[in-house]
Amino acid sequence: MKRNAYVKNQIRIIKKTKARFLSIFCIVFLGASFFAGLRQSPLIMKESMHNYLQTYKWNDLNYIATYGFDESIIQKVEKVKGVEAVDYGFRFDALMSYDEKANIGMTVYSDDDFSKGVDLPELLKGRYPQKDNECLMDYQYIKKSSLKLNNQITLENDYGKKEYKIVGIINDSRYVSNLERGTNSLGDGNNSGFILVLNQGNEHMAVPDELFDLHDQKTFYNDLRIHLKNENHLYEFDDDYDEYVKPINKKIKAILKDYNLDFYNQTKEDALNKIADGEKEYQDGLKQYQEGMDAYQNGMNQYLDGKKQYDQGYLQYQQGLKEYQSGLKQYQVGLSQYQTGYQKYQEGLKQYQAGYQTYLDYVEKVDQYDTSIQTVEAALSQFGGYEQAKNIPSDSPYYQQVQTLIVSYDQLKQNESQITTLKTQLPVIKQELDQNKTVLDQTNAQLVQSKQQLDASNQKIKASKVLLDQTGIKLADSKKQLDEAKNTLDSNLPQLEEAKVKLDQAQSDLNEAKQQVADLQKGKIITLTKNESAAILSYSGNCDSISALSILFPVLFFLVAALVSMTTMTRMVEELRVQNGTLRALGYKKKDVIMQYLIYAFLATFFASSIGIVFGTYFFPSIIYYLYRIMMFDIGAPTRIIFELATCIQTYIISVVIILFVTFMVCYKELQAVPAQILRPKAPKLGKRILLERITFIWKRLSFNQKVTMRNIFRYKKRFFMSVIGIAGCTALIVIGFGIKYSVSPLASEQYGNMWIYDGVVNYKDDLTATTKKQAQDDFKGQSQVKSTMGIYNKTITIDQQMVTVEIPSETKDFDQYIHMSDYQTGKTLNLKDDGVYINAKLAEILDLKVGDQLTLSLDNKDYKVKIAGIYKLYFRHYIYMSPKYYENLTKDEVHYNSQYFTGVSKIYSLKNKTSKQKFYALKDISFEGDHEDITSIQYVSGISEGFYSQMESLDSVVFILIVCAGALAFIVLYNLTNINIQERKSEIATIKVLGFYPKEVYDYVFRENIILAFIGSIVGLGLGKIIHTYLIRTVEVDMAMFIRTVNIRCYMIAIILTMAFTFLINLYMRRVLKKIDMVESLKSIE
Repeated sequence: MKRNAYVKNQIRIIKKTKARFLSIFCIVFLGASFFAGLRQSPLIMKESMHNYLQTYKWNDLNYIATYGFDESIIQKVEKVKGVEAVDYGFRFDALMSYDEKANIGMTVYSDDDFSKGVDLPELLKGRYPQKDNECLMDYQYIKKSSLKLNNQITLENDYGKKEYKIVGIINDSRYVSNLERGTNSLGDGNNSGFILVLNQGNEHMAVPDELFDLHDQKTFYNDLRIHLKNENHLYEFDDDYDEYVKPINKKIKAILKDYNLDFYNQTKEDALNKIADGEKEYQDGLKQYQEGMDAYQNGMNQYLDGKKQYDQGYLQYQQGLKEYQSGLKQYQVGLSQYQTGYQKYQEGLKQYQAGYQTYLDYVEKVDQYDTSIQTVEAALSQFGGYEQAKNIPSDSPYYQQVQTLIVSYDQLKQNESQITTLKTQLPVIKQELDQNKTVLDQTNAQLVQSKQQLDASNQKIKASKVLLDQTGIKLADSKKQLDEAKNTLDSNLPQLEEAKVKLDQAQSDLNEAKQQVADLQKGKIITLTKNESAAILSYSGNCDSISALSILFPVLFFLVAALVSMTTMTRMVEELRVQNGTLRALGYKKKDVIMQYLIYAFLATFFASSIGIVFGTYFFPSIIYYLYRIMMFDIGAPTRIIFELATCIQTYIISVVIILFVTFMVCYKELQAVPAQILRPKAPKLGKRILLERITFIWKRLSFNQKVTMRNIFRYKKRFFMSVIGIAGCTALIVIGFGIKYSVSPLASEQYGNMWIYDGVVNYKDDLTATTKKQAQDDFKGQSQVKSTMGIYNKTITIDQQMVTVEIPSETKDFDQYIHMSDYQTGKTLNLKDDGVYINAKLAEILDLKVGDQLTLSLDNKDYKVKIAGIYKLYFRHYIYMSPKYYENLTKDEVHYNSQYFTGVSKIYSLKNKTSKQKFYALKDISFEGDHEDITSIQYVSGISEGFYSQMESLDSVVFILIVCAGALAFIVLYNLTNINIQERKSEIATIKVLGFYPKEVYDYVFRENIILAFIGSIVGLGLGKIIHTYLIRTVEVDMAMFIRTVNIRCYMIAIILTMAFTFLINLYMRRVLKKIDMVESLKSIE
């Protein structure tokens, strides 16, 4: 009977307070879900990835041997305890090209059979390779490229070049991260993905031929992959796993080191033997060379002596020839002068003879005149003379004769003056003729003498010519003999020089071989454990981040839930004080009374916790794991749900045991008094003036209701703090939820819109000459679709296990038109100067660097210390910028620009207001004119950002769930606190209703307190949310990314609005509770 009444009362209490019961159930359910789900998320993530790694036989240990290893090592390693499977092959770097793209760094792995062994590929599409020219391609690279199944690619490195056909698309357990692909020793240092090929037929692409010679052309490998048994199923991310691997690693390394040392010693011994043989051959060759050189020197000496004699004879011959030519010239000049003089003599003689003939004619003429005049005068004298004859009559028989004589005489007399003059001139003429005759005779004598001298000289010259011709013939013969000797010597000299070159080369080779032997290293055994796997470390770091989140975030969530639940139970015990007293008065023991509350709390919390544990374990880890898979680990590793006993126990302790304990303590304290005292209600709290009442200028302006509200808020401090803490916790959770959204969602638009202003990057082949590369860059700049370009040097390096891209722009003054750098602390624009390098803030944090510090960079296999000139804001990846002048001063070398930033013209710029996806495809469709065979790739910024936008969209769903949970908790907390407040003040509310308060005044009387407490709690929650948000963001950040660490002002506004909205909704709902309060209660006597 007593037991039945007890059970009935228990059921009655639950029915009567079903709203309270359900609120406790819901709030514990949410708390348990959050706590158990987030606490177990790291474990479930580890279990899921562990299962994937075990399914595909991930290499627990990976060894790369610089000298390689043979099958004997494989057999030894297989016998090591703990080893489950051993696989082997080659690992090498190569540059991939296809279509118009080239110089894409890829890591290539080889194996005999991809269906068994270690590091089994997760085949997503296609089949395994069957020929040596077939390959499997990285799914992540396929996803972001134009490659498809059955496409052809070309791989090239220092050892060869080969075409492959893609026959399968895969994931690989060595590359579980989407972002981590490591670095490449070729190209710009960036590794874009991985490729799997068969061992056979690809050996010479992997290692140099010299290594095959060292192995005597026998089969060997350089990549050893080992999968361990791991009987205890240790997670690859835990320290216990490291301890398990360590002794096995030690044994295998010892085997490899012994083999490596033996191989080194044998190689060194063989090299020394070859050097000894080479030394002997070199000495023999050197001896032969010396003998040939001596013979050559003797012949050369004889040749030089003969050459000297020939040169002397030739000099004399040249001198004689010169004298002959000079004498011949003089003879010819004299002969010419003689001939000229002889000609003049002949002309003078001819003139003399003509003058002499004229003279004789004159003499004959004078003589004829004298004879004629004498004859005429003699004839006239017969007639008495001239005068007398003139007088002879005409009839005289002599008249005619006389007339004829007279005419002749007159004619002769007429010429008398001429004859007289001529007679006078004849002696002069005769004298001139005689003088000319004398000159001509002298000239003739000189000419005869000159002719004789010339004839004598001619004879001498002819004799000299004969002698010179004979000497020339002798000299020619000597020259021919000397030339033959010289040709013989010259033909021998190249042979000797070639022999000398070969000897020098042999000597150099011997010295180099000796040096190589002296420098011969024992070979390196590179051990790759999970601590060298960037992907595993990244995943482990993410698990640790979630683990850190699972401590603070769900604990805060659960503490708020537990606090409100404990408050509810405490108030419930206090409300049912009279009933407790009645039960005690009826003879029930203390434990019976306490037990009814413990059962109530147990029923509300245990089942809520149980359902919450199951729901949270399935829901939250799946969401978190899905998010990470979308963003970072897109592989075929399904979620494996497991329940961790410790977490379940912790959840039960917090949600059940603690609440039960508090309930027990409150009940125990209440029941310490005698039943008669318990039957009386607690004395009301003593009223006293609150602080606000002392501020009279405010207090006197308050209405009665407002004053009552202020007194109730500040008089019941316990209720005040419990309400503020509960509401603050809920508000903080909302701030955190929206804060995460606004810390991550804008990253892509910030980086790819405000920081990186250029539209794309053009990458050129590395093997181009400077002229060809400049021409290619100028050709691209001249494209109609391109507005502007700027050359950059781009190189990916590793700094403290961080992949870092070093970029050097060609023009520092225009750099801000392509990359906008702003100071991480002040936000001021940073200009690229020549005083150091500029690094992003996340890298500076990882390396613990600040402005002015030194950083070591490895460029072209040389280490350089650089000064940090500035730290700028960047959200994704690590970039270091420096000016070309600083680089040249640092390396003493010119900058060779291998890429170009570019911005597009009108068609591209018209896309600024479009979505990222629209912009990407519009840019992608732009066609560039001409042949771009020198271009390896063109990357568009909008295309790069598209993937990040997709990931951010996936994050929104998770953030939405977080916000909904926080909102639900806030709603339940506010409902619970309001319900408790109303229930414990029923009499007070009934009294004011009896006193004539209007319903609105009654509502304001109660709900004004809720609004004020909600406002105060939300303000406190904003500060708490900011603190927790800062911690969470720093905790969940990965090495390659930095989130926005400040809380967006909208998050505060949304949190306050939501909190106040929940408050008004609760107030609206609780009005019906106020309406149901019976006013008669105020007239009942408690005593």
